[in-house]
Amino acid sequence: MVISEDFLRSLVKKNDKKILLLVLDGLGGIDTPDGRKSELAAAHTPNLDQLAKESVTGRMHPLKPGITVGSGPGHLALFGYDPLHPHHQIGRGVMEALGMPGYGRDFALEYGDVAVRCNLAAMHRVTRGIIDRRAGRVPSDVSERLVGMIQNSPPPPFKAIKGASVLLKAGEQHRFVAIFRGQNLGTEVEDTDPQREGLDANYIVPILHNYKDDPSVRTAQMAEELLGIIERALADEE
Repeated sequence: MVISEDFLRSLVKKNDKKILLLVLDGLGGIDTPDGRKSELAAAHTPNLDQLAKESVTGRMHPLKPGITVGSGPGHLALFGYDPLHPHHQIGRGVMEALGMPGYGRDFALEYGDVAVRCNLAAMHRVTRGIIDRRAGRVPSDVSERLVGMIQNSPPPPFKAIKGASVLLKAGEQHRFVAIFRGQNLGTEVEDTDPQREGLDANYIVPILHNYKDDPSVRTAQMAEELLGIIERALADEE
């Protein structure tokens, strides 16, 4: 059953209290056949235990039972938005950009922008295998330095890939966002995350192979060139 926004609005009552929504995403774990407890069951959690006693707890299916949603639809569902509604189909890149420090002051999305959520990753120098998809979850200040190196790397001017501009903004830890800005850019492109370590880096180059329209081909070409710039700029980083 899908709950409409009109129904949710009818439940709203103004008061002087605030609600803290704590989501333990992916924290459950399972017991192993040899009798070892899950991570959460084995952990000492006096604060979480006390918080649970004083709160309303439960489980929820962001979309429907048995359907695993991405972080974009999942976040929208947590706040009562229907992830299947066409107006609510917002990608992770846009959500990442909107949540960046300085958004609205230092930069802002414009009509026609394509925002891409990115991870810094570690790659073996010889085999070019992906060692760590999140580069050890580097501290945010390190991420900011690395993203700055990419942004300022040759060939100059960096902002002229395929005749369009590219803006990079560092986020928390290994995360950053790339904003492609230009005419006739499409969004029907595929993800390049291999979802596991050990794969040869050539797995993601050429980057997005199932193009669906000409504007998306242009976006994919920009992304592929950006990957090359990133690899060259960070080649000497450990």
